[in-house]
Amino acid sequence: MPYVETPPLGGNASLLQDLIRRMDVLEARTRVIQNGALIIRNNAGVAVAVIGQQADGTYGLKVANDAGVLQRIGGAQSVFGADLTGKTNISWATPLDCQLTVDISASGQALVTSFAEIFTYVSGQVGGIGVIVDSSTPYGTSYFSVSAGAAYIGGQSNEQRTLIISGLSQGSHVFKFAYQVQQPGASSVDFYSPSLTIQPL
Repeated sequence: MPYVETPPLGGNASLLQDLIRRMDVLEARTRVIQNGALIIRNNAGVAVAVIGQQADGTYGLKVANDAGVLQRIGGAQSVFGADLTGKTNISWATPLDCQLTVDISASGQALVTSFAEIFTYVSGQVGGIGVIVDSSTPYGTSYFSVSAGAAYIGGQSNEQRTLIISGLSQGSHVFKFAYQVQQPGASSVDFYSPSLTIQPL
Protein backbone atom coordinates (compact mmCIF):
# COMPACT_ATOMS: atom_id res chain seq x y z
CA MET A 1 0.00 0.00 0.00
CA PRO A 2 1.48 3.39 -0.96
CA TYR A 3 2.31 5.88 1.79
CA VAL A 4 -0.17 8.74 2.07
CA GLU A 5 0.66 11.73 4.21
CA THR A 6 -2.31 13.01 6.16
CA PRO A 7 -2.57 16.66 7.16
CA PRO A 8 -2.34 17.58 10.86
CA LEU A 9 -5.62 17.67 12.74
CA GLY A 10 -5.20 21.28 13.79
CA GLY A 11 -8.56 22.81 14.65
CA ASN A 12 -10.37 19.58 13.74
CA ALA A 13 -9.10 17.80 16.85
CA SER A 14 -12.11 18.89 18.92
CA LEU A 15 -14.50 17.75 16.19
CA LEU A 16 -12.79 14.36 16.12
CA GLN A 17 -13.03 14.06 19.90
CA ASP A 18 -16.73 14.95 19.76
CA LEU A 19 -17.28 12.33 17.06
CA ILE A 20 -15.51 9.71 19.15
CA ARG A 21 -17.62 10.64 22.18
CA ARG A 22 -20.85 10.36 20.17
CA MET A 23 -19.79 6.97 18.79
CA ASP A 24 -19.06 5.75 22.32
CA VAL A 25 -22.54 6.85 23.43
CA LEU A 26 -24.10 5.09 20.46
CA GLU A 27 -22.15 1.91 21.14
CA ALA A 28 -23.37 1.98 24.74
CA ARG A 29 -26.97 1.70 23.58
CA THR A 30 -28.62 -1.70 23.51
CA ARG A 31 -30.10 -2.59 20.13
CA VAL A 32 -32.57 -5.46 19.82
CA ILE A 33 -34.92 -6.71 17.12
CA GLN A 34 -38.27 -7.63 18.62
CA ASN A 35 -41.69 -8.22 17.05
CA GLY A 36 -40.66 -6.79 13.69
CA ALA A 37 -39.00 -3.67 15.10
CA LEU A 38 -35.48 -2.43 15.76
CA ILE A 39 -35.52 -1.04 19.32
CA ILE A 40 -32.72 1.15 20.66
CA ARG A 41 -32.56 1.38 24.46
CA ASN A 42 -30.52 3.67 26.72
CA ASN A 43 -28.30 2.52 29.57
CA ALA A 44 -31.34 2.25 31.84
CA GLY A 45 -33.02 -0.13 29.39
CA VAL A 46 -35.66 2.39 28.32
CA ALA A 47 -36.54 2.51 24.61
CA VAL A 48 -35.37 5.75 22.99
CA ALA A 49 -36.20 4.80 19.39
CA VAL A 50 -38.40 2.17 17.71
CA ILE A 51 -38.08 1.56 13.97
CA GLY A 52 -40.59 -0.71 12.20
CA GLN A 53 -43.66 -2.29 13.82
CA GLN A 54 -44.91 -0.24 16.76
CA ALA A 55 -46.69 -1.51 19.87
CA ASP A 56 -50.07 -0.56 18.38
CA GLY A 57 -49.43 -2.72 15.29
CA THR A 58 -48.70 0.18 12.93
CA TYR A 59 -45.38 0.74 11.16
CA GLY A 60 -43.10 3.77 11.26
CA LEU A 61 -40.49 5.55 13.37
CA LYS A 62 -40.90 6.73 16.97
CA VAL A 63 -38.25 8.63 18.93
CA ALA A 64 -38.33 9.57 22.62
CA ASN A 65 -38.79 13.25 23.47
CA ASP A 66 -37.12 14.99 26.43
CA ALA A 67 -39.75 13.51 28.74
CA GLY A 68 -38.94 9.99 27.53
CA VAL A 69 -42.24 9.56 25.67
CA LEU A 70 -42.00 7.87 22.24
CA GLN A 71 -43.46 10.12 19.54
CA ARG A 72 -44.05 9.30 15.89
CA ILE A 73 -41.79 11.10 13.43
CA GLY A 74 -43.49 12.07 10.15
CA GLY A 75 -44.08 9.73 7.25
CA ALA A 76 -46.91 7.42 6.33
CA GLN A 77 -48.54 5.01 8.76
CA SER A 78 -49.72 1.56 7.71
CA VAL A 79 -51.77 -1.18 9.31
CA PHE A 80 -52.43 -4.72 8.06
CA GLY A 81 -55.59 -6.52 9.16
CA ALA A 82 -56.47 -10.19 9.37
CA ASP A 83 -58.18 -11.90 6.43
CA LEU A 84 -61.95 -11.32 6.28
CA THR A 85 -63.55 -14.53 5.07
CA GLY A 86 -67.15 -15.68 4.69
CA LYS A 87 -68.59 -12.14 4.60
CA THR A 88 -72.19 -11.51 3.56
CA ASN A 89 -72.86 -8.06 5.04
CA ILE A 90 -74.81 -5.56 2.96
CA SER A 91 -73.84 -2.42 4.88
CA TRP A 92 -70.28 -1.17 5.30
CA ALA A 93 -68.26 -2.85 8.07
CA THR A 94 -64.96 -1.83 9.69
CA PRO A 95 -62.69 -4.47 11.27
CA LEU A 96 -61.12 -3.27 14.52
CA ASP A 97 -57.64 -4.53 13.59
CA CYS A 98 -57.42 -2.39 10.43
CA GLN A 99 -57.76 1.15 11.79
CA LEU A 100 -55.33 4.02 12.36
CA THR A 101 -55.50 7.09 14.56
CA VAL A 102 -53.61 9.84 12.74
CA ASP A 103 -52.87 13.48 13.57
CA ILE A 104 -53.88 15.77 10.70
CA SER A 105 -52.18 19.14 10.22
CA ALA A 106 -53.80 22.50 9.48
CA SER A 107 -53.92 21.52 5.78
CA GLY A 108 -56.81 19.20 6.62
CA GLN A 109 -55.59 16.67 4.05
CA ALA A 110 -54.39 13.08 3.99
CA LEU A 111 -53.26 10.72 1.23
CA VAL A 112 -55.11 7.44 1.84
CA THR A 113 -54.63 4.00 0.29
CA SER A 114 -56.85 0.99 0.99
CA PHE A 115 -56.17 -2.50 -0.39
CA ALA A 116 -57.66 -5.98 -0.32
CA GLU A 117 -57.58 -9.10 -2.45
CA ILE A 118 -61.26 -9.83 -3.12
CA PHE A 119 -62.63 -13.29 -3.96
CA THR A 120 -66.21 -13.79 -5.18
CA TYR A 121 -67.81 -17.16 -5.80
CA VAL A 122 -71.24 -16.54 -7.33
CA SER A 123 -72.06 -14.74 -10.55
CA GLY A 124 -73.22 -11.19 -9.87
CA GLN A 125 -71.59 -10.90 -6.45
CA VAL A 126 -69.88 -7.60 -5.66
CA GLY A 127 -67.17 -7.00 -3.06
CA GLY A 128 -66.30 -3.40 -2.21
CA ILE A 129 -63.62 -1.64 -0.16
CA GLY A 130 -63.24 1.93 1.01
CA VAL A 131 -62.13 4.15 3.89
CA ILE A 132 -64.25 5.59 6.68
CA VAL A 133 -62.96 8.58 8.65
CA ASP A 134 -64.50 8.94 12.12
CA SER A 135 -68.10 8.60 10.92
CA SER A 136 -69.97 6.03 8.81
CA THR A 137 -69.64 7.52 5.31
CA PRO A 138 -67.08 5.72 3.13
CA TYR A 139 -64.58 7.55 0.93
CA GLY A 140 -62.89 6.22 -2.19
CA THR A 141 -64.98 3.12 -2.72
CA SER A 142 -63.72 0.49 -5.15
CA TYR A 143 -65.78 -2.52 -6.23
CA PHE A 144 -65.02 -5.88 -7.81
CA SER A 145 -67.73 -7.76 -9.70
CA VAL A 146 -67.59 -10.68 -12.12
CA SER A 147 -70.47 -11.70 -14.34
CA ALA A 148 -70.32 -14.96 -16.27
CA GLY A 149 -72.46 -17.79 -17.60
CA ALA A 150 -73.19 -21.25 -16.24
CA ALA A 151 -69.50 -22.12 -16.20
CA TYR A 152 -68.70 -19.34 -13.70
CA ILE A 153 -66.55 -20.69 -10.86
CA GLY A 154 -65.55 -17.47 -9.09
CA GLY A 155 -63.33 -14.47 -9.50
CA GLN A 156 -60.45 -12.70 -7.84
CA SER A 157 -59.16 -9.13 -7.95
CA ASN A 158 -56.51 -7.07 -6.18
CA GLU A 159 -58.39 -3.87 -5.38
CA GLN A 160 -56.46 -0.76 -4.37
CA ARG A 161 -57.80 2.74 -4.02
CA THR A 162 -55.65 5.83 -3.41
CA LEU A 163 -57.13 9.28 -2.91
CA ILE A 164 -56.60 12.59 -1.12
CA ILE A 165 -59.19 13.30 1.54
CA SER A 166 -59.64 17.03 2.20
CA GLY A 167 -61.61 19.16 4.60
CA LEU A 168 -60.60 17.34 7.78
CA SER A 169 -60.27 19.38 10.95
CA GLN A 170 -56.83 19.76 12.45
CA GLY A 171 -56.15 17.14 15.10
CA SER A 172 -56.64 13.42 15.64
CA HIS A 173 -58.83 11.33 13.31
CA VAL A 174 -59.61 7.61 13.12
CA PHE A 175 -59.21 6.10 9.64
CA LYS A 176 -60.92 2.74 9.17
CA PHE A 177 -60.61 0.14 6.41
CA ALA A 178 -64.17 -0.60 5.26
CA TYR A 179 -65.65 -3.45 3.21
CA GLN A 180 -69.06 -4.33 1.80
CA VAL A 181 -70.77 -7.21 -0.01
CA GLN A 182 -73.58 -6.62 -2.49
CA GLN A 183 -75.93 -9.38 -3.62
CA PRO A 184 -74.37 -12.08 -1.43
CA GLY A 185 -77.03 -14.64 -2.33
CA ALA A 186 -76.26 -18.12 -1.06
CA SER A 187 -72.49 -17.50 -0.97
CA SER A 188 -70.06 -15.20 0.75
CA VAL A 189 -67.16 -12.99 -0.30
CA ASP A 190 -63.58 -13.13 1.04
CA PHE A 191 -61.28 -10.15 1.57
CA TYR A 192 -57.64 -11.22 1.96
CA SER A 193 -54.71 -9.08 3.20
CA PRO A 194 -56.70 -5.92 3.95
CA SER A 195 -54.50 -2.90 4.61
CA LEU A 196 -54.66 0.84 5.10
CA THR A 197 -51.94 3.46 4.63
CA ILE A 198 -52.32 7.10 5.72
CA GLN A 199 -49.94 9.95 4.84
CA PRO A 200 -50.84 13.32 6.40
CA LEU A 201 -50.20 16.16 3.92
